[in-house]
Amino acid sequence: MSHPRHLNRERAQQLSALQSRLLHAATVRMTAFSSSLALLQARLEAHSPEQTLSRGYALVENEERQLIRKTDQVHAGEKLKVRVFNGHFFVTADKHQ
Repeated sequence: MSHPRHLNRERAQQLSALQSRLLHAATVRMTAFSSSLALLQARLEAHSPEQTLSRGYALVENEERQLIRKTDQVHAGEKLKVRVFNGHFFVTADKHQ
């Protein structure tokens, strides 16, 4: 049987090695998670309404805050809110074609 002092030293070395392995594994996992998160964030930003607006598009809403997608949703004289990249403005609809 080993002397308790030797056994203690062996166990301390094993614990130190396990701690080093755990720290390394945690670092590798955190790096992978960080990369995945950055990729997801980039994909999310590419599809954001703000990104679309920055390319010159606009969102149009009626007074009930419904998004206008088709001309038949608009009536002559109706007040519409037009949202662009740096803000919004209001217009009054004319007849549609």
